Amino acid sequence: MQIPNHDNLKNFEDRLRMLEKSLREKDSSDEPEVKAVPGDHIYSPRVGYTHHGIYLGSGKIIHYSGFVDGFSRGVVELTNIKNFCQRRGYGVRLYKSRKFSHQEAVDRAYSRIGEDLYSLLLNNCEHFACWCVTGNHLSKQIDDFFDSLRDVGDFVRDSERDGRQLPMTPSPIPKEASKRQLPITLSPIPNNKSTPSEISTQDVVGSAGAVLALGAALFKLLK
Repeated sequence: MQIPNHDNLKNFEDRLRMLEKSLREKDSSDEPEVKAVPGDHIYSPRVGYTHHGIYLGSGKIIHYSGFVDGFSRGVVELTNIKNFCQRRGYGVRLYKSRKFSHQEAVDRAYSRIGEDLYSLLLNNCEHFACWCVTGNHLSKQIDDFFDSLRDVGDFVRDSERDGRQLPMTPSPIPKEASKRQLPITLSPIPNNKSTPSEISTQDVVGSAGAVLALGAALFKLLK
């Protein structure tokens, strides 16, 4: 068995050190460049929503960990910028006026560490970050969601109101026209029976409107 000489061992050790240095540099490159200042409200995009927290400095953040990486609850905790961003980057929310200074926002964030009262609709990560800066529990994402629901309700109500202005029983369709317009042959309606009032134009308009409105609301929510 050939024993490696000293020069070969030294070269092998040098190559290992170079590989280790390269891996360290790669890991550090995954950390996003921090441009926020302590006390800033920062946010990071996710699929269909944004995650929020308060930046402390030195790459540390306090946030409500619910929904940080999926649909699960969590407590208010201290984390680092890499875990907060999940490789998606981040932005800084700018306020025209702040009720609390940057240092006060940091202190307020620390005061709630360990809290386990997460609620998607009433006490989420955006509510928490806004509270630290302004003193108010606000979430633009949730407000936009309820605005979308109101839009759906208004659309459906308008569709139903418009439908009631149309005749309950549609005018008869000529036999030849029905064959050209429909891919199937309709059975003739006996002369001694009328078209059922349940199948009315207002039902068609209302159902189609509801489907279209729901699709529009979901698109607006997820875009």
